[in-house]
Amino acid sequence: MTTAPASFDGSIKPAVLPRVVRDLWRARATGVLDLRKRDIGRLLVFQKGNIVFAATNQKNERLGERLVRAGKLKRSDLDLAFRVMERSNERIGRTVVDLGWLSPMEMQRFVATQIQDIVYSVFSWNEGHYRFEPSESDVTEELPLQIKTAEVIHEGARRISDFDAICAGIGRRDRALAFSGGKKLSIPVTLDDGHILSKVDGIRTIDEIVAASPLSEEDSLRRVYALLLAEVLIARNPDGSVDSGDDATASVRSRERQFRGSVKARHAALPLGDLYDRLGVDFGASEGQIRDGFEGAMAALEPEVAYRRDVADLEELLTTLKIKIREAYEILSVSETRARYDREFAHAAPGSTLAGEPGSLTEDTAAATEDDESARAELEYLEAQRLFDNGDYFDAVAALSVAVRLDPDNGYYHRQLGLWLSQNPGCWDTAEVHLEKAIAIDAEDVEARLGLAELHEDSEESDRADQLYREVLRIEPSNITAREKLASHAS
Repeated sequence: MTTAPASFDGSIKPAVLPRVVRDLWRARATGVLDLRKRDIGRLLVFQKGNIVFAATNQKNERLGERLVRAGKLKRSDLDLAFRVMERSNERIGRTVVDLGWLSPMEMQRFVATQIQDIVYSVFSWNEGHYRFEPSESDVTEELPLQIKTAEVIHEGARRISDFDAICAGIGRRDRALAFSGGKKLSIPVTLDDGHILSKVDGIRTIDEIVAASPLSEEDSLRRVYALLLAEVLIARNPDGSVDSGDDATASVRSRERQFRGSVKARHAALPLGDLYDRLGVDFGASEGQIRDGFEGAMAALEPEVAYRRDVADLEELLTTLKIKIREAYEILSVSETRARYDREFAHAAPGSTLAGEPGSLTEDTAAATEDDESARAELEYLEAQRLFDNGDYFDAVAALSVAVRLDPDNGYYHRQLGLWLSQNPGCWDTAEVHLEKAIAIDAEDVEARLGLAELHEDSEESDRADQLYREVLRIEPSNITAREKLASHAS
């Protein structure tokens, strides 16, 4: 378990609390943040950096009162729930669910909304006192929550009205903005965010990006501040350094060093072990152990958000390890290929290059697995599609990018990657490159043309869009989308 930071406290000043919450999230802290402003009190409960519960001493803001106002409970129901709570020592949310008045999912939404509202309200405080008390044990959650701390930080920071505090929080504006380096964006990107993100290249400074933004200076800086706090962006000093500002820097750096050492050791061990070693399981492991080993091995390769940007140089090693681990799982998770592997290689002589050639079930199939880039690319594509179907957009883009790198002449991969990237305004330029590559590979690719046309429409380049729609009709005269688009533009 991650070591919790020591208890700390301080005075609340403008824009202080967003940074405190961000620091606890970075440090994956577990404990309670107690917030006081005159007679108003708030509690935020953290578990491994995630906000899992919030409480207030203001009666009208409590969960029970919110349920009554929303018409989910009668006043008499709430009174009965309180009497039950006195005997059970359960919280109000669990009590109401146990009594059958709300479903767990419906209660989950109310609790998540309450937490968000409480956090957003304290982010605007510019006076008071805060104190964090760590806990050595995990907090028992009342109900499983679907709430992302990064989203709360981003939205809460965006609501700060004190412009001077925002400017102070951003600091020097001659620093260059860059993406944090993580493959998974922790927040949904809005169109206004896209105005900022589309101009981030690691070279332009905050001032230059704000000047080029169609938003007002105040709105642009507010977006920059929120994106910095949510770890989407980092600001680099002219010498390339990044000011952490993290109260738990020593702990984070220690975990980063451990992660680096683990990745390098795993990579160095690839030629020395077999497929079972890659998953960390014994020969003869059950199907469940194989699956658990795969999931655990992949999870161990995901850096924490607190230091993700600082291990970008490990990307090539991480990609190789993930491919090798997935190859091992693909073979060992299927009884036929596993039995074949065991027969061929279970007694391989010491010093063999078995682990370096994991896909080779025989010498004749070596080129079709380990050396066959297209087969490995197909595995990455299948994983990307699974991630996308599960809503893991940025992980899906990362996996599909690997497939494109492994099989650069596959137009379908380029087209799919371009269509996914076009959903994010910050990636429009890259999306255009991949869609054009798909068309270059397959001159009859209608879907790539339609995607590229829509991208040009979003960029207000209607002439280029219409040209592509006409090309679609040349290839497929009955295409309804192209006809309707051209007709709407002509009217």
